[in-house]
Amino acid sequence: MAAGAASRWASGEESKPEIAFRLAICLVFVAVCLYRPAVQWLGWRAAQHYVAVPVKMRKLEQEAYPHKGRLQYRYHVEYEYEVDGRGYRSQSRFLVDGMPSEQVHRCLYETLRKARDAQEPIMAWVDPEMPARALLDRKSYDDPVYYVFAGIGMVAFLSAAVYHFLPRPPKPARKTVRRPKRSW
Repeated sequence: MAAGAASRWASGEESKPEIAFRLAICLVFVAVCLYRPAVQWLGWRAAQHYVAVPVKMRKLEQEAYPHKGRLQYRYHVEYEYEVDGRGYRSQSRFLVDGMPSEQVHRCLYETLRKARDAQEPIMAWVDPEMPARALLDRKSYDDPVYYVFAGIGMVAFLSAAVYHFLPRPPKPARKTVRRPKRSW
């Protein structure tokens, strides 16, 4: 490192707790944005080991309600299934409110409705270690908005780190202009 080219961290220009706090805020923002996709991914990964069991639909309905001047939908699904001779009842509610997953839930509802109307068997995916946990669809649906915000947080974190830790060129010495003393 050249003389006079100290970073803001080393120079003491800004307090170290303040710099650490700024970096921690950026990392917390990134962690919050990545929490939901991480939980979805872990759930999807665990669901790959679930076993398929036939279910009996008890309730499958679509409820429409007005929201911000347009019609939105909620889907209610209740079903029963049996594992090792023991009966279980499960339910799911999907709130469809303009999120990217809206089409996914609408398609799942339509698939279940068509299978029920055609008297076709409907399968659920059950956790063999905890049979009370079941899914009607074990696909993963990522919402890209979380990744966009996490990317913004990472850019903020990296920018703050570069700003505070990389050496910066020394400031040029200020030239003083000597003015002749005039006695008036």
